[in-house]
Amino acid sequence: MDLSTTLHRDLHSLVDEALSDDPRTALIATRVLATEIRWIRERAVTISRRAQWPWRRIGRLLAVSHATLARQYGHVDKRPDLRRSNEQGWGQRDTDDFFRFRRDERLAAELRAWEAAGGDLVPW
Repeated sequence: MDLSTTLHRDLHSLVDEALSDDPRTALIATRVLATEIRWIRERAVTISRRAQWPWRRIGRLLAVSHATLARQYGHVDKRPDLRRSNEQGWGQRDTDDFFRFRRDERLAAELRAWEAAGGDLVPW
């Protein structure tokens, strides 16, 4: 199963949980979903910048000012392009593993912070 299929399934599951009648489940799923949406937005901005789209055009499509967008996501211009790494021996599976690792690390850090704050956990 590829990364996009897994992410698609996870997002659908989170939306279902966010629409739950149980307030606790709905709130926790909404928080996690908001984090994922930020990640997806950053990915879209990264793809756009690598396609040489100007900040102004991206900002219009996201309904934010280009200055705010450049301030929030200016770091994406400094990231290495993993697609270029494919020419140096990286395959799609390696790239997918890298992004999966980053996502899992981010979620694990959020879970540790949640536990340290004394929050109770919902098994997903």
